[in-house]
Amino acid sequence: VNEEQSRTNKRKVEKMQGQHPPPTAAMAAIEGPIEGEHAELSAPDSDPSTESEEDLRSRFKTLPPLHPHEVELRVPVTELSRPIAPEKFRSKISAVGGFVFGLLIFPRGTKSGRQEGGKAGAGRQDPPPPEKGETRWISAFVEARPSEDYPPNWFFQDVQFLVSLINHTNISNSIVKHDKHTFSPTESSDGKAIDRGWHDFVSCDEGTLRNGGFVDPRDDTVCFRASVYLAGGPMKVNRGGAVCVRPRPLYGELQKWNDLSNSMLPTFVNSLTQIWFHLGAFRSIFYQAERAVVEQVAAMHHKQMTKSGAITDRELPESAYVDERGNNSVLLCFREIFGRLQSRQGLASAARVSNVVNLPKRDLEHYVKGLYEMMLMEVDGAGSSSSSSQPTGPNGRRRVPPATVGSVIHRELQRFMMDVEWSETPICGQDKTKSQIRHQTPIFPLLIRGFSNLEQCLDHYFSAKVLDDGDGSRVQAKRSIKYLPPVLFWSLKRGQQNPTSSFEFPRKLNMTRYMEPGSISEADAEYAL
Repeated sequence: VNEEQSRTNKRKVEKMQGQHPPPTAAMAAIEGPIEGEHAELSAPDSDPSTESEEDLRSRFKTLPPLHPHEVELRVPVTELSRPIAPEKFRSKISAVGGFVFGLLIFPRGTKSGRQEGGKAGAGRQDPPPPEKGETRWISAFVEARPSEDYPPNWFFQDVQFLVSLINHTNISNSIVKHDKHTFSPTESSDGKAIDRGWHDFVSCDEGTLRNGGFVDPRDDTVCFRASVYLAGGPMKVNRGGAVCVRPRPLYGELQKWNDLSNSMLPTFVNSLTQIWFHLGAFRSIFYQAERAVVEQVAAMHHKQMTKSGAITDRELPESAYVDERGNNSVLLCFREIFGRLQSRQGLASAARVSNVVNLPKRDLEHYVKGLYEMMLMEVDGAGSSSSSSQPTGPNGRRRVPPATVGSVIHRELQRFMMDVEWSETPICGQDKTKSQIRHQTPIFPLLIRGFSNLEQCLDHYFSAKVLDDGDGSRVQAKRSIKYLPPVLFWSLKRGQQNPTSSFEFPRKLNMTRYMEPGSISEADAEYAL
């Protein structure tokens, strides 16, 4: 009994030791080798062969989980030790502060490593297999893996990084090396390069790895880990000798409006324009319309509204420049903005929209609905104008294609309108009949005050409520969705909500419970954020 209790206490101590965080450079300086001339694999504190299989496997449960700033690469030990090993292994990527990085391992080392030694960028020359008795090196590097939205001449300055070879018998015996480097897409005389590490990270073979406790018996792999810290701050861009700290945005930016009378509108319309630009259906809508016809229809509509006093011309800001030939067309206005966003040349601004659509600025829902109605009007007018100019046949009748461009665009616009029904069912009181009101809108406004997430807010909006009409009668009122567009646009109104409180969005949202049963399939009602 005493022997069994002793073994149990020993396992508890080992488990508590395993809950420590992964070794940092400071820990490794005390407990393990760092940046020696050549790292040697130290023997484990105890002989693993004398321990039971259960004791061995209990140790591996204590390997700390990966942190967001870390990557891990597991390589089969047989791949590292065979004479003709693969040239290199790459880990999955991770990102911290915009810096996308990964781990690069050369199981046969690099030619540069044997010629020069030390730490440097990864040599790309394929080394010959080592001769019998020759020291075998494993090279390890941290490399930047830029994404497509990285601007030219980017660099991350003074990135501190650490590479570890994990010892599964005793994590304090792990081999750890660290360094600081400026990562850049091109090599330069001041030491910048896209990767950095050690050509001679460790000298070993399969037998040494196994005897040293560096092989995980669960899957027979060797585990490398790398972590980074952006000591030099976020990405910087070198533009003709001048360093710009602000990186190039993923999408072309839209200039904010300075007109205080539109204080609620600028950010929303700018965001809406960005979303429309990245939807292929909307790009087709704005690009397919025939320019000359749309200009003619827009000019007629603009003339009528000006005559009635609905539009007053205002001076256009220079940043909102649009081709004056289409200055009265919503379709052509958006087409110009899309062109600037696509080419990333010049400044794109949705401020021009306010000069074309003179609608109340305080109600976002009605403003965007007005945008839709004006676009539909231009599309319908373009369709009728184009059909009126069609050639006639032998019998004098006009040839009209079965589906004009205007009708196609009209249907595309209608597809993005949400159809909501408000119904009232009498419960008690005076004789009343059930009433229904249908409401079509491209966006749905939600007051999020008092709610912590979108689903909770929607449940409140679409739940049945009992209302008092004021004449002693009561009705049950309920909203239900009749049609869902392919993309849902929410206009979230914060009201008097504390600006520091959070409002969460689900990654996936199923809208089935807000519609009539059986009106839509589960797959069609599922939306992704």
